[in-house]
Amino acid sequence: MAHALSFPPAFYDALLGDYRERRDVLVAGLREAGLTPPVPEGTFFAVADVSDHYALAGVDNATDLGRHWAENAGLVGIPVSAFAGPANRGLYADWLRLAFCKRTDVLRGAMAGLAAAV
Repeated sequence: MAHALSFPPAFYDALLGDYRERRDVLVAGLREAGLTPPVPEGTFFAVADVSDHYALAGVDNATDLGRHWAENAGLVGIPVSAFAGPANRGLYADWLRLAFCKRTDVLRGAMAGLAAAV
């Protein structure tokens, strides 16, 4: 930690800009696919209610849609309900969590795959 604190501010500015670009690629791709994810401000993940996409994929839940996207779009989403206790799983049943801590070219490829799959 002490070593990291010695890095110049420009290092952290560049890091922030890089992750902001990655986030924006993911969020823009999700929006182009018809989803409405909130823009994350302090994490490496975006979430989206995916229930409007069930019929497009021939599924009826976020878990199966996540599998469908992984197999057909190259995009992996984790059901948010997996992070909730039994009493609250229903609140998050239609949400997927997607990571943007990937290379930008990987994210662009996944968004292209998603666009082709929807």
